Amino acid sequence: MALLFTVIFMAWVAETRRAYIPTLLIVWVLGAFFLLHYLFASVTAHVSALFQIFLVVAIAIPGISRAGWTLLLCYSLGLMGILTPYGTGPSPIYYGCGYIKGKDFWILGFLLGLLFFAAYILIELPWLAFLKL
Repeated sequence: MALLFTVIFMAWVAETRRAYIPTLLIVWVLGAFFLLHYLFASVTAHVSALFQIFLVVAIAIPGISRAGWTLLLCYSLGLMGILTPYGTGPSPIYYGCGYIKGKDFWILGFLLGLLFFAAYILIELPWLAFLKL
């Protein structure tokens, strides 16, 4: 009985959520690209290692053109400077001079990163739809 319920439930989810799947994939790809910045010492290293890979994968997702994906991935790069104390040029200065303590930098970077990423998604996806990209 549980198996039958699971099959029926999954069929219902697939049918009713079909329109949302591309949007979820877009958010997932952008979120992975954004959060993987924690593994790199700079935005330049991050772009050099991951941008091309993510762009090739993202273009396969229907709903957004190549230009749209390029803009989505590029615009998120400006937000990555707040994530870590080594992410961009000014970050080590703030950290090294003691303006922001190490633990606080990581906590604030994570919280502000989530906030900025949510705002980015909520603003950028409708904007690209408006531009028809």
